[in-house]
Amino acid sequence: IPKERSKSKRDHLVPVTPEVFKTLSALSPRTSGRVLDVNINGLSVACMRLVPYCGNHFTLHDFRRTMITALQGLDTTLTEDMLKRLINHSEKSAGAIKHYAHHDYMDKRREAMELWENYVLECSAAN
Repeated sequence: IPKERSKSKRDHLVPVTPEVFKTLSALSPRTSGRVLDVNINGLSVACMRLVPYCGNHFTLHDFRRTMITALQGLDTTLTEDMLKRLINHSEKSAGAIKHYAHHDYMDKRREAMELWENYVLECSAAN
């Protein structure tokens, strides 16, 4: 995700799992050249349609919260910093660590996304 489209104003490389890659490969690029040229209002409407199934209000941020919460339970070795990098969450704290630590945890992020994919596929198969 280019920094121009990112809330954190920094580029964000998203590890794509095999199932997601297969799904995205089946889509044709939009006129913008991006595979996912998403209309946020359309996604918000889709979230409102989930309310009858969830029993309460559901937003786009609920997807992030649900994924991070599930990953914390599925793999207790995922640190808070790894999870923040996974969702491109900005660091609020100051100091040397923020200034000097730039490791992207891509291997662990990829593992986390594969773990999440397997969890979602298992849940959907059970229903």
